[in-house]
Amino acid sequence: MSGKVHQFPGAAIPPEPPKDRLISEAEVVKFRPILSRGLLLAARKADLIAWTEGRQHTAWYTLADVDAYLETKKKPCLGLNPDRSSSLVDNGSQPSQAAPASIVSGMTPEMVERVGLASAQEILGKRKSG
Repeated sequence: MSGKVHQFPGAAIPPEPPKDRLISEAEVVKFRPILSRGLLLAARKADLIAWTEGRQHTAWYTLADVDAYLETKKKPCLGLNPDRSSSLVDNGSQPSQAAPASIVSGMTPEMVERVGLASAQEILGKRKSG
């Protein structure tokens, strides 16, 4: 067994073309796999991405224009400190505005107290009559 590593056919990732060179939709999807042909079509129809019409009504893009479109799709982190990892215990998330609830029932502490009093009165009432 040789120590040489063999690559699968087609596994090599080709280098990106220059950012200002026109490339086909298929190439855009290859170099920017977050996109699909459907997303590119929707962005084109909504006039959100710059493109060039080729022969037989094909669409051609530059990676610079594709990257500019992708920048408009970025959404900011809603936490107080977006630089920190969300896997940390104290990640800067905003506290919940909901009233504190019981883990078991989802009731507020006041509701739990009322139910407890009503239940105690019912139990005590049964003892007196029995």
